Amino acid sequence: PTLEERSRIETKLRELGYTSWDEIEFDEERNAWEVDDARMADGRDYDLKLNPQTLDVISRKLED
Repeated sequence: PTLEERSRIETKLRELGYTSWDEIEFDEERNAWEVDDARMADGRDYDLKLNPQTLDVISRKLED
């Protein structure tokens, strides 16, 4: 993501309660932002897919 896109995504992730994350990349095939290992305050990690316009979570998968 560009610096502006990254800033918007990271702000949204913090609003949703995530404390850290690894890679953020755009999946053109699925037309969604992918966030790897987004960590909640309880220590659980999730792989997320975000709507590219609203940044709402459209998919959330718990990491083992």
